[in-house]
Amino acid sequence: AKVITINETTGEITSLLKAGTATIKVTFGSTNNYNETSAEVNLTVELDELVAEDFEVSNNTYDFAEGEIRTATVEAKEGITGYGEMKVSYYKVVDGTAEETETVNPVDAGTYEIRVTVTGGANYKAGTIAEVGVLTINKVDQEVPSVAVTPNTVKITSSDMPLVEVSNKANAKGTVSYSLDEESAKVIAINETTGEITSLLKAGTATIKVTFGSTNNYNETSAEVNLTVELDELT
Repeated sequence: AKVITINETTGEITSLLKAGTATIKVTFGSTNNYNETSAEVNLTVELDELVAEDFEVSNNTYDFAEGEIRTATVEAKEGITGYGEMKVSYYKVVDGTAEETETVNPVDAGTYEIRVTVTGGANYKAGTIAEVGVLTINKVDQEVPSVAVTPNTVKITSSDMPLVEVSNKANAKGTVSYSLDEESAKVIAINETTGEITSLLKAGTATIKVTFGSTNNYNETSAEVNLTVELDELT
């Protein structure tokens, strides 16, 4: 009676109580003319296995924040009971495949596969359920470069090169780089790593683009500043 319950009159099995083997005995009762006879049959009740669809995942999308550990809310759906302790773990997805090593405290931007590990209970086996859901931590924007060029107008004959200054360079999360579009590269030359203007080539306006490069957690940002190179006047 610990494994199933049965209606002793109709033989209807009314409930499954726990995993195990139940022996059901069917009896043809005795009469004035006949002896009682009986036979037995076994019914095996097995523990079920939890699958990903047995769980609901919520609160699983965040923006990156320095030092903030992000976790999702993972719960068994209504009616799913009889399992043991539940542990939620996260595995970062790289190029479409989850890494083998668990990410204990998800902080960095990216996508993480959620897995659930349960101990055994009255209704369900112990096991680990993969791909229950995903935890997403989005990259965020970093500061936009604050750029100035001094002076912003220069004679082409000048031996002193203008200086490109980025006042918040120290706050850049990624690599700082300097670039020119095709037309601007005809006006001046610039060191793309240091931002040093190395030569004045012809009169015109050069647009200097300063970029704070992207990282695992931050998006790329950029800003532009114009430098005008003028023809000199003979005196």
